[in-house]
Amino acid sequence: MVEMSRSIALARPGRASRRRIAWLASAVVAVLAVPRGGAADPGDAATAAALFTDGNAAMARDDAATAAERYRAAWRLVPEARFALNLGIALAVQGRNAAAAEAFTVYLADPTADPDKRAVLEDRLREWRATLGEIVLDVTPPTASIEIDGTPPLRTARGARVPIAAGSHLVTARARGYQGGELRLEVGLHQHAVARLALTPLPPAASASVDPDRDETVERSGKWVALGVAIAAAAAGSYFGATAIGRWHTVDDHCPRGACTSPADLALARDAHSAGTRADVAFAVSGAALLAAVVLWRLEPRRSPARTVSLMLGSSGGLLCIAGAL
Repeated sequence: MVEMSRSIALARPGRASRRRIAWLASAVVAVLAVPRGGAADPGDAATAAALFTDGNAAMARDDAATAAERYRAAWRLVPEARFALNLGIALAVQGRNAAAAEAFTVYLADPTADPDKRAVLEDRLREWRATLGEIVLDVTPPTASIEIDGTPPLRTARGARVPIAAGSHLVTARARGYQGGELRLEVGLHQHAVARLALTPLPPAASASVDPDRDETVERSGKWVALGVAIAAAAAGSYFGATAIGRWHTVDDHCPRGACTSPADLALARDAHSAGTRADVAFAVSGAALLAAVVLWRLEPRRSPARTVSLMLGSSGGLLCIAGAL
């Protein structure tokens, strides 16, 4: 296990290395099966575990992009160390070194991190950091949702340091009851830029009329539609199933040993068969709709990007500047 980790961390993975990484991602389930301390919502914990399993399956078929999506979604529900570790592995396979460095840094800061992996991961981080810059988060209020170039960082607390490729990056933040904001930062190699965003509270009337989760609600409506279809189809299947059973009982009473002779009994048998077919179709539709509802629920986004901006203060390297727009 340790040697496998070392082979991943010391060379950019080719196809053969990706298969070894897939084995590691699957093995991490057993190594880090115990969740972190703290009470997690049982529904979120179950969904996160299912996403983690899906991510491991994606890694096993060399689909690192899908695996990274699943691991990140699991982390957003329940921030467990094993999710950050596997996310870093999936990102490293794709050559996304800055994002992988963030994930490995978060993993190593967790008290449940495996000591046997520390040396390998720290070596890899030292190599990557030589080619990266850093964004330091300083956002008010502390409950704000933050994204960097459209992707939420794993840690958003004040002072959190996010490894980033040198260049221009857009930091956005939004919070209920506040005007959203954004800031564009220029990050130099081996330098850090402070994302200092102080969101402006909205007036009470405006705060009541603006729901920052409105788009999220619209995006989530699909699962409820699918669930409604599943329930309606199940009800229809139950009705047709009961009808078919009742008619077959009548046919059995009228036709001993299954031999029907009268046109009325033959018609009743045809009706019973037709009702049974409709029940089968309805239950199949119900199952498919229920599966769709579960998939939509598990994969639905948790936040939408901010659309408004405000005046903000930021820094790049040692230079203090005013950035943003009204």
